[in-house]
Amino acid sequence: GPARPLPDPEFDRLVERLKGARDRAADELALDRGFLMPRQQLEDLARCGARTFEALLAVPDMRHWQVEALGPRLLEVLAKVKSR
Repeated sequence: GPARPLPDPEFDRLVERLKGARDRAADELALDRGFLMPRQQLEDLARCGARTFEALLAVPDMRHWQVEALGPRLLEVLAKVKSR
């Protein structure tokens, strides 16, 4: 696969915030957190910096139902990230 950028604290913080959003949604929906969105997808999301539903759907292996369940929360987290 593509070379992974070196982990940086900002990236790790973003993944943690996305994970928090996912965990809250999973708990509300009574779904397993890893089923709702595996960590790998959260990392892919953090890396691609999606800002729209279309961009979320372009993330590898992303399903429509995941975007419906999580999209607004994820985009809210991603919107707060400064563009590099």
